[in-house]
Amino acid sequence: MERVLLVSSTEKGTAYLCALLKGYFPAAPALAKNGGEARRLTLDGAYDLVVINAPLPDEFGCELARRVSQSTGAGILLVARADMAAEAAQKVCDAGVFVIEKPIDRRLFDQALRFIAAAQNRLASLLEENARLHRQSRAQRKIFLRNHRRVCDDGNLTAGSRQHTRRRPALVAKFVFGCAGERRSYRQRHVLLRQLFHDQMPFRHMLQRDLYTE
Repeated sequence: MERVLLVSSTEKGTAYLCALLKGYFPAAPALAKNGGEARRLTLDGAYDLVVINAPLPDEFGCELARRVSQSTGAGILLVARADMAAEAAQKVCDAGVFVIEKPIDRRLFDQALRFIAAAQNRLASLLEENARLHRQSRAQRKIFLRNHRRVCDDGNLTAGSRQHTRRRPALVAKFVFGCAGERRSYRQRHVLLRQLFHDQMPFRHMLQRDLYTE
């Protein structure tokens, strides 16, 4: 985590939290004094951590915490008075927001930042895995479409039959990959192709003769 946004309306609270954050982040945090300003800053830039010193002049801070959690991937730390922390935690716990009480215990503050950093790293790994699976899926789709076109072109199919095969991708995949991976009898392939092309043209014109060589 590198970029930090601190949302605090009081000078005393801002100075105290900046001093705490300085021990973890070399760069000074961006500052916002209310919820509206914080929303504009999160739209303009990406932050790794958002610290909200509740309450704020225009809202308490729970609504801001939930909004930032839904619209960004930043970790969120909400600081609230002891008599309001429990109620705030109930409102934001399902959004993945950490709540700590004031006055701030440095040990709890340290643990909260460690938990947020761990969650951020886990999220980054999940996003990378999702991107890898997406790339793999696109590559497999390209292979399938290439083999699909090869079946259509080698069979000298009519435009109507090609349009029909696009509506039957499961049968196309079964024929393309099944025939390559296992031996089928002449009758099995005949039945499969008749299902595939819906008996719209004579069987001998569907594919080249070498595909049926036993």
